[in-house]
Amino acid sequence: MTTQSVELTGKELDTVKIKNVRLDTKDVEKYGKAISWKLNDKRPQGEKKITLDVTLDPATLSPGRFNSKIIIETDLEQAKLTEIQLAAEILGPLTVVPPRIYYSNYESGIMQVKEIKIESNEGVEFQILGASVNNDRFTIEKFDTAASISHTLKVQFNPDDQDRAKAILKVKTSSSEQPDLEVNIHGYKKRDRKSPAGSSMEARQKLSPNDLKHIEPMKSSPKSVGDRK
Repeated sequence: MTTQSVELTGKELDTVKIKNVRLDTKDVEKYGKAISWKLNDKRPQGEKKITLDVTLDPATLSPGRFNSKIIIETDLEQAKLTEIQLAAEILGPLTVVPPRIYYSNYESGIMQVKEIKIESNEGVEFQILGASVNNDRFTIEKFDTAASISHTLKVQFNPDDQDRAKAILKVKTSSSEQPDLEVNIHGYKKRDRKSPAGSSMEARQKLSPNDLKHIEPMKSSPKSVGDRK
């Protein structure tokens, strides 16, 4: 298991009441058994400090990356809901490098090509049985299907006039533990650097996690924490 601590800060720390701490509703069924937490309110002992210890049990998760968030409900009008972002990677026999594909400053009609490597963490050869992208603006170049401990996939992007691009690369492998891999694809169109006509300010919650905006990626092998059931 892996545990990390997040400290809450803010001007109202002396008087704020924590009403509830919960996992994001949409993630309860999927990650509810893997993520737990303990709220430590040290104000009664004379310390101006509230921390949240978040624990991840990788034995209950399949290999791969996930993102979720813990919601802290308070009595503050300005910060009734405060979010703690969670990002983790559960290592299996295969690793994707980089973990996501990003096309920056693309221009309509100008093709970009990015590549990823899929590597065996245990030095065991495997095959790429197939690959597809759920967006017709992306094309996968021909790849080697022979068994190897490392494979490279190249993805072509032919942009249109959309400001953002989003897709998922799905890869099928011969690995019995990781037969299916998913890689998120994101991209943003190149913008003019002219100054905007107006300006705006972003409201900040008065009660928020400190410089740990998210839990740093936790890397653990399910094999190291006991057998799966």
